Amino acid sequence: MRGITILLYFLSVFCFWEETSAIDEKDSLKNLFYRLDSIDDVEFLLNARLEIIQQVRRSDYELYLEFAHENIELAKQHKINWGLVDIYMEMGGSFLEKGSYNIALNYLNKAYGYAQLDNYGPYVGWVTLEIANCYEAMLHHNRAIEFYKISLDVFTETDEPEGIALASANIGVNYLYINDFDRAEEYLNKALTIGKKLGDPVELGYVQMYLANLQMKTEKYEEAVQNLSKLIRDINRRFENQKSGFQFIKDKTLLGEAFELLAEIHGSLGFSGLKYKNYFNAGNVFKELRDSLNLSEVFCLIGESYLNDSQFDKAIIYADSALKVTEGTIILNQQARANRILADAYTEINNTGLALLYYKKYFLIHDSMFNRSVIDAISNVDVLVETIEKEKDNEILQLNIDNEKRLRRIVSLGSLVFLVVLFIALFNILIKLRKVKQLNDELTLKNKKIKEQTKKLEELNQELSQLVKSKDKFHSVIAHDLKNPIGSVLNLTELLAKEFDKFPEYEQKRLAELSYETSKQALKLLENLLTWSLVQGGRMKVKKTIFNIDDVVEQTIKNLQHAAELKSINVKSELCSGIEVFADREMISTTVRNLFSNAVKFTPPGKKILVQVIPKGQMAEVKIEDEGVGIPENQVDKLLQVDSNYHQLGTNNENGTGIGLQLANEFIKLNGGYLTIKSQENKGSRFSIFIPVNNLK
Repeated sequence: MRGITILLYFLSVFCFWEETSAIDEKDSLKNLFYRLDSIDDVEFLLNARLEIIQQVRRSDYELYLEFAHENIELAKQHKINWGLVDIYMEMGGSFLEKGSYNIALNYLNKAYGYAQLDNYGPYVGWVTLEIANCYEAMLHHNRAIEFYKISLDVFTETDEPEGIALASANIGVNYLYINDFDRAEEYLNKALTIGKKLGDPVELGYVQMYLANLQMKTEKYEEAVQNLSKLIRDINRRFENQKSGFQFIKDKTLLGEAFELLAEIHGSLGFSGLKYKNYFNAGNVFKELRDSLNLSEVFCLIGESYLNDSQFDKAIIYADSALKVTEGTIILNQQARANRILADAYTEINNTGLALLYYKKYFLIHDSMFNRSVIDAISNVDVLVETIEKEKDNEILQLNIDNEKRLRRIVSLGSLVFLVVLFIALFNILIKLRKVKQLNDELTLKNKKIKEQTKKLEELNQELSQLVKSKDKFHSVIAHDLKNPIGSVLNLTELLAKEFDKFPEYEQKRLAELSYETSKQALKLLENLLTWSLVQGGRMKVKKTIFNIDDVVEQTIKNLQHAAELKSINVKSELCSGIEVFADREMISTTVRNLFSNAVKFTPPGKKILVQVIPKGQMAEVKIEDEGVGIPENQVDKLLQVDSNYHQLGTNNENGTGIGLQLANEFIKLNGGYLTIKSQENKGSRFSIFIPVNNLK
């Protein structure tokens, strides 16, 4: 009843504001907001103001922040904790929407602290859910699942079906992101069952969209298209009776995301026209909502699609649009993505100057994002430890207060007769013993939780250590191996530019050829570096198809045959296996190319390289065996480690960084296979990759 009263009051004031059309819109909003100060009921005032704050969230962000901070001061002044929880959650959500994850987590942690003060379970559940949303946006899916499950436990304990449905759906989505399809289906179906009972069309629509995404990932494309098309029709029917309001915005956002997913499915099916049509539909929806985060993502998706379709001019247009949308924001993921699209597009049209400019911007943003992730992770660990310690201290303090109160009661009964005093004393002793036992049980449980949290902290520290090693490796290669060939090219071109006429013709040609070979080496290293950074960042998408492994190996070896012939190396191929594999064709081709190039590099002239494809049960083995210089026994196990410093020149002093071999290992793991190495120094090496065969016949 109280909520209806607030809404009616708000609408009556809002109607008065609508009639003042001659007054500037911003001034009218301010007048409306501050007119509410005449209300004596502070709790009523906080709710009414929050309605206005949510209305101006997308239309005037400066005004939104002004109103939000006014509500914070009002709630603090009157010590109304739930009011602080509401406004901090609202602000956390708005900064999350803009991609400012650090600021969003800061506000959400404040909301979590105030929610715990009132010990009101549902508030704790909703705040925890929003924190999980933030980790999901940062692509920390395992961390997001942990917080969603905490939220689900709270909602289950407090019997909040709406919260249970939402938490279950989000858990399912994050399992979907990490390709755990069975668990994803389990939680999404749970959310679907509860959502049908609740009857919220928007939340139910999101669950239906997530299930369509699951169908796409499990290659049930026709079912996914049918379910998404029905969802879009249902949303459009609802728009016939709804033109504005918070529910309208939620429906619009769902519509845009449904179009985006439908475009991805049509792209997987090879329907290029339908793919672009649905991307454009999604972009129009997010543009209408002024949703910079989702709009920039759609522009990047369109730009990447045009880049893959070799329509480079269009790719440049949409990548530029993504940068304009994110200008002045902290949406770093999409800014980096747009700069990478521009760099690749300008590379394809041979505009080297602009390509290098955008590559530089891409690396600057990427490095900034890397540093932010490390700082965020460390900050989250500190917050977690501090929270555990505070909870333990508060419980001990509360128990001390309770014990002190009990002692006062016992003293106050001293004037009663002996038998009554004796009875009460015995009664209190029994209670105390029971409480002590309960306290011991609680402390045991807390200690168990602390041990579990400590274990998680150790795992997080290991992940951080691996991230630092990856970054150090990346910077080391850029600082040394990439710098040297670029410096050599610069020196050679400077020499040719200034002293060209002083050299005989054969020397001019030799210098030009040397410059070309050095540039080619630098470009190959740069390509490996960029691909490796995508793999390390978890942004490399695997596009598996069924293909004959013999064809890929034969074509790859054929393309590199010239390098072997220059060193008089005899290459023998045994490729009549007829095996079909299910993997990403480009990744497997890149892996074979890197391994064969290494074999040529480290095999002396006149020796032999053997390439075989051999069936191994449910796997196909691609074996590349050379009679080269081999690898010391104590270095073989370190070759695939990120922090390995092993370095060896080829038989013709060819240089290398180890990135190519580590990239090959990552590609094979992404395709469900593995790589083995056997080597003897001065006798040769054998590299074998094992790829899953096609079991869909």
